[in-house]
Amino acid sequence: MDIIAANRCAPWFATLAAAQAITLALHSDGGDVRGLLFAGNAWHTADFDAEALFFARALGGGVNLNKADGTTTRFGWLPEVWQRYPDHQILVLTDGAGSLPAYIPESCRARTSVLLIGLEQYNADQLEDIRTIAEAIARKVVEVRSLDDLAGVWATLIPRRQVA
Repeated sequence: MDIIAANRCAPWFATLAAAQAITLALHSDGGDVRGLLFAGNAWHTADFDAEALFFARALGGGVNLNKADGTTTRFGWLPEVWQRYPDHQILVLTDGAGSLPAYIPESCRARTSVLLIGLEQYNADQLEDIRTIAEAIARKVVEVRSLDDLAGVWATLIPRRQVA
């Protein structure tokens, strides 16, 4: 892999590593984690098992996040996730560019958080659109300026279990 390709892939590898770290932490605390990879399409197991996050490179076929183009992102998978997992908090890690689902229930938006990465590639008008999309699907929107901060910022959005 050349240096340019490695630099282009860095956000995806950092994203995957952060998702894996958060998944392991939640599993060790008894949490239920589900996973999905998306770009122009969404890839997941039948039950959205988080193990897909650990075998992303092995999924082969159409999964190639190294060539993901933010403008092709479709958030149409969100309503299925919201409906199938009504008791889960939803964490979405994205550059935010793309198209919205047809309907966004406020109750679902309220349990969704978005982490925006890779914003440096967009101009001011595009950033405004991206923020509008993110705010439409999520109650909390956090812009992550450095991939080094990704896992830590993501962890702050995870709900904590209340001790009785």
